[in-house]
Amino acid sequence: MNRIVKQISVIGLFMLAVTIGVNAQLNQQYRAEVPFSFEANGKHYAAGQYSVGPLSQMSAPGAIALRNIGSGKAAVLGINSLDGDNDWDKPGRLTFVKDNGRYILKNIATATFTMKMKGSKSRTAELAEVVAIDLKK
Repeated sequence: MNRIVKQISVIGLFMLAVTIGVNAQLNQQYRAEVPFSFEANGKHYAAGQYSVGPLSQMSAPGAIALRNIGSGKAAVLGINSLDGDNDWDKPGRLTFVKDNGRYILKNIATATFTMKMKGSKSRTAELAEVVAIDLKK
């Protein structure tokens, strides 16, 4: 009887450790200082400090939110179903395309998720400047 109680306790502690680790990864928020105004999904955002990450920790594929830390305003960028690269040693990255003087968010890549933004593809976009900003954990 004593052996069974010990085994159940060890299994319970293992499950608790795994659950805490998964929740920590799903709830990961990333920060970046964006030094220019930009567009994402057709909406305009001012330059400033932003956080990006899952809106909810309840499901792995889910809504990704962008929040202006200064104003507190948040917007959902879309629903994500792509996993990240699980490389926790390198920072995530926001990738912008500068087209006709406007910066447009095209991609978000992190250890926990990757998201490609929808947008129109124009001939001038092939010649546009690409700007990447590293995210901080």
